[in-house]
Amino acid sequence: MVMEIAKILDSQTAKYNFIKGLFCLAIADGQIDDTERTFFLTAASQLGMQAEPFEQLSALLNSGNADHAEIRFNTRQQAVFFVREALQLCYVDGSYGKKEREVLEAISANCGLEGSLLASMEEWVMAGIRWRAAGEKFMEEV
Repeated sequence: MVMEIAKILDSQTAKYNFIKGLFCLAIADGQIDDTERTFFLTAASQLGMQAEPFEQLSALLNSGNADHAEIRFNTRQQAVFFVREALQLCYVDGSYGKKEREVLEAISANCGLEGSLLASMEEWVMAGIRWRAAGEKFMEEV
């Protein structure tokens, strides 16, 4: 089943919380650079966020901090989609640290997701990373 972002994140609140949640994970290590800020604003724009939530998000990014306790999604599908995308983003730099995991656990719990689901999704993402690394190694050796 192919999930379409527009169908899953079907409200401005869902879109805002999605980007805000990703931002909370990005700053979990205590720093965020201009490239990451640009990524989040571009993603928000591509999601079709309206002017007011976009301005709130921009102010949040400029402040450099956010409270993940407020992040909730209206549906389980939105929450699971967020966790999936968040995990993939966390692993993009090759590491998924303790602080990131704590933030993701808290957001997952806020959304009513079980810890076992997060653990299963973490293993799924790691399996995908191992698969991709094996493919890249194969291509280098060919």
